[in-house]
Amino acid sequence: MSVRVQITLLSGQSTCIAVHSHDLVRVLRQQTQSRLQVGIEALVSLSGEKLTDVASVAEVGLTDGDTVNALVRRTRLVTSHRSLAIALVHQKGFVVSWGHDACGGDSSNVKDQLVDVNELAANEYAFAALRSDGTVVTWGEARHGGKGFDGLTNVVHTVASNSAFAALQADGHVVTWGLAEVGGDSSGVDTQLFGVKQLQATSAAFAALRADGHVVTWGMPTAGGDSTRVQDKLTDVHHIYSTSLCFVATKSDGSVVVWGDPLLEFDEEELEQLSDISLVASSGQAISLLSSDGKVVTLGPAAARGNSADLDLSSVQKIQGSHGAFAALRNDGSVVTWGDSSTGGDSSAVQRLLQNVWDIQATSHAFAAIRNDGTVVTWGHSIHGGDCSAVKEQLFDVQQVAGWDRGGFNRLRERDMYNVSSKMQWTDMTSLSMHTC
Repeated sequence: MSVRVQITLLSGQSTCIAVHSHDLVRVLRQQTQSRLQVGIEALVSLSGEKLTDVASVAEVGLTDGDTVNALVRRTRLVTSHRSLAIALVHQKGFVVSWGHDACGGDSSNVKDQLVDVNELAANEYAFAALRSDGTVVTWGEARHGGKGFDGLTNVVHTVASNSAFAALQADGHVVTWGLAEVGGDSSGVDTQLFGVKQLQATSAAFAALRADGHVVTWGMPTAGGDSTRVQDKLTDVHHIYSTSLCFVATKSDGSVVVWGDPLLEFDEEELEQLSDISLVASSGQAISLLSSDGKVVTLGPAAARGNSADLDLSSVQKIQGSHGAFAALRNDGSVVTWGDSSTGGDSSAVQRLLQNVWDIQATSHAFAAIRNDGTVVTWGHSIHGGDCSAVKEQLFDVQQVAGWDRGGFNRLRERDMYNVSSKMQWTDMTSLSMHTC
């Protein structure tokens, strides 16, 4: 049955697309992209729910005459926390990379293929770019995933551990490549990888959530690859979240299941008090869980939790973790921190500046906050990005900050988005004005 759907951008531009009810949402998004001549990151229902590419038009409930909103693809920086390279995905769909050549900093061999890129996954040594046509382009260290899976098509999502990749295909199957011990080999669970609707990754393992509510895991056991201990609880699962070493699953009844890092200490009764989790962050020995009502609960040994129990952790919209501390962004634009002071747990020196903040990011030992006026505030260990005084005059009109463990922060300014053109040399990064602090 033919279905006509009205697609609207935030700018007010719109178009009507006709598809069959059995077509995937990905087909609707691609046709919208072609008609409006703009990269579309995702389609969103009027109720605010992102429509998954892997579902059919009928499955997401679209009927003839319905209207949905389209999110335009944004220019963004992509890296992993321990990567030696960084990539920029332009809103027009092309990619620029720099850093260690062998670890993905040099993408010149595949630059002609890096067009209409909708999603980019990064591990420590390689990148995997998902194009709107469902194909994947990889580069970087071959054995760590830089040499992709030949003939891979119909992909709707990619995720990365520290040395491997996993791709979710439109039919619900999963393909993996890279180092076997960190999830690059899923042969041991291949017969269970069907009807998958969500993929998540820790640093060394993967978890797949099937449409029937069951969860399949593989990779390093101490990073969540072995879910045997909690397998009887992993039924009727609604969503999976991940940190560097553990997975967190929320069930349809609101209950929470945690597995992975054997050093993560918590009382099972604490999990019973949690429900409706919307975000998870890790500080290494502890994890913080953000519920949909804006409350934060930190799990782990007392020393790793810091003074979180004494703080006003309500009305929170985002949390980030360094190696030992947490930062929470509240709805009023203020920031609350706790944990090891040497890794950003103490923000008292810059607390007066932590107002009107709209985003926070972390490295291993520091945090950065972007304020509404486009300026950046940093705190934590100075050599890990906590001190940006050397580039303070250049930190204006900032739209995004990316942090990673091996260095500090990179920032993307608003004007830099327009300096990147498809004609620029891929080895010439001067026009990007990217700086590390």
